[in-house]
Amino acid sequence: MKLTRIAKVAIATAAAAGLAVSTLTPANSATRSTVVLVTSNQLTGLNPDVTNMNLTFNGEVAYMQGFGFNYYDNSPKLVQNKLFGSYKIVSQKPFKVQYTVNKGKVWSDGTPITGVDLLLTHVIPPVHIHSPQNLVIQQITK
Repeated sequence: MKLTRIAKVAIATAAAAGLAVSTLTPANSATRSTVVLVTSNQLTGLNPDVTNMNLTFNGEVAYMQGFGFNYYDNSPKLVQNKLFGSYKIVSQKPFKVQYTVNKGKVWSDGTPITGVDLLLTHVIPPVHIHSPQNLVIQQITK
């Protein structure tokens, strides 16, 4: 009888230890290079500025693949990306913003990022977002 009780305690202890170890080490833990997305939409493209690709999910994937003047930290709080460049409000009426890309910033093919590239982000979106008569470009410096 004493042997049976010891055997039961040993089995219970082994089972508890097994459960404890399995909870400490996840079976399929993500690596730092893994991103898991759960969404209700399918990815239809990486240019959310085009009308038929203007889904929230497309914008999220495009955001994670690119960089620019802002990013969200883990709180999530919008943070100015000073490694890329800066921007500031120059005047309220009429509303003007000055963008500056830091020297040495290039696209993946090595082409420098210029003011012309920034201009494209304002004129490419669908017409229902921006109307050409409201867009005034005063100065682009390289």
